[in-house]
Amino acid sequence: MTSRTDRFVQDSPALTGLDTEIREYIQRDVTYLHRQPVRPDGDSQNINSLVQRVAGVSMSEIDHLIGQLREARNTLEREGERVQREIAGYAELNHTARVYIENISDQIAEWQTGISTDQRSDRH
Repeated sequence: MTSRTDRFVQDSPALTGLDTEIREYIQRDVTYLHRQPVRPDGDSQNINSLVQRVAGVSMSEIDHLIGQLREARNTLEREGERVQREIAGYAELNHTARVYIENISDQIAEWQTGISTDQRSDRH
């Protein structure tokens, strides 16, 4: 079964030539496309561009966060050293206060012993 158009093309030499030229053009174009390396089309280029932009933003955010974490670590180290110095100062102050308290307790005990002895001697 041939369609009306096919019969018309077969009957007209001008259209037969045009039909042949169109077929040859399509075959050349298809052959050219088969020889070309595969290239990403516009959509995949847009996707690649988007991924690169997102990755770039993510990398800069990660770098920024790393910088903030380093600053926080340095601050914590400085504060830790300061707290250790203060604790050492309090420990030394505590030791000194304890020594003074023991000396005062000993002196008070001696005075009480002396007073007790004096009271006993006064009774006799």
